[in-house]
Amino acid sequence: MASLVSSTKRDGEGIVHLAGDLSGERSTRDLEEWLEEHFVDDGVVTIRIDVSAVTNIDLEGAAALGLLAAEAVKERKRLVVEGEAGQVRAKLVETGLLPYLHGERE
Repeated sequence: MASLVSSTKRDGEGIVHLAGDLSGERSTRDLEEWLEEHFVDDGVVTIRIDVSAVTNIDLEGAAALGLLAAEAVKERKRLVVEGEAGQVRAKLVETGLLPYLHGERE
């Protein structure tokens, strides 16, 4: 299960560092709830999720990141995923989500 390592807010940005395994319904639901609670209505415009310490992500985890990015757009925010490598990067490339999660497509 993925765990929240740390989070900070400054200058309209929220930065979240995750670690572990971002897979399964519980892990993704916890992330969604945490982001909504801390970043939806508090002046944060950009949410950066650092996944450099995430060791595994499944399709459900990748889909959750994609849905969070889409939800951020609805809220007039931007969600950016950073630090992906190895299996995590491969899954985001496989699903076609990587450009969207890097903010390369508007």
